[in-house]
Amino acid sequence: MTLWCILASINFGLFLGAGLFAVTFLPFDHPPNASGLRKILSKYPIYSFLQTDPAFWIADETALLPIDLPIDFFEITSLKGILLVVGIALLEFLPMLAFSIGHSLYMLSLNSSFMSDARRKLQRSLLIALIWQALAPILTMAVPIAFIASIPLFAFVLPQEAINISCIIVTLHGKVSAILICLLTKPYRRFTKRLIRRILRIAITDLKKPLQLKVFAQEIQQDILRSRQVWDKSNPSKPVSIK
Repeated sequence: MTLWCILASINFGLFLGAGLFAVTFLPFDHPPNASGLRKILSKYPIYSFLQTDPAFWIADETALLPIDLPIDFFEITSLKGILLVVGIALLEFLPMLAFSIGHSLYMLSLNSSFMSDARRKLQRSLLIALIWQALAPILTMAVPIAFIASIPLFAFVLPQEAINISCIIVTLHGKVSAILICLLTKPYRRFTKRLIRRILRIAITDLKKPLQLKVFAQEIQQDILRSRQVWDKSNPSKPVSIK
């Protein structure tokens, strides 16, 4: 177990160090001194307003990493270095993740003597909840951010609405994670059901109040009319009008 922890730490350190190295040498600057401004204006002249707006940060995707290689073909820019690190990490991480999930589900499906049925069912439900909670930030953060980051890389032309929707999805990751916890964890799910029922009961009661008042007013009016009829019958010479 200690050996696996050491190997995982070394692996994580290599990816983190390579990624920080590539990001460090990716130049960012404000207009009009940004080195990547000229390339952007040559490809997209419509963005000429960037020249006079110092609030923007502009990266130079053609900046090379300070790595001396004997062959010019292997010159790597900072942006390509970042994408290379992310791509290799995904190629390593995704198969390991799929194998771990499949192996865990397979082991929990076996009838083993060291684990009771109730314990096995609990572990399976916790594993499924963990999978969904891990997918929530991936679907609400990693995918939209990767989508936005790929726009300048592949020169996509997309409507502003699509970018706005991606930004909105990124802001929902906390809410989605909280909702999944309430739905997938049994104690939280029970409490949430009771809370929703209580809120609905109060809302229905509040909605019925005007109707109850109307019925009560009608009953009072009928009682007044009956009292008037009884009075008129008992005192025919003294009619009374009740308003």
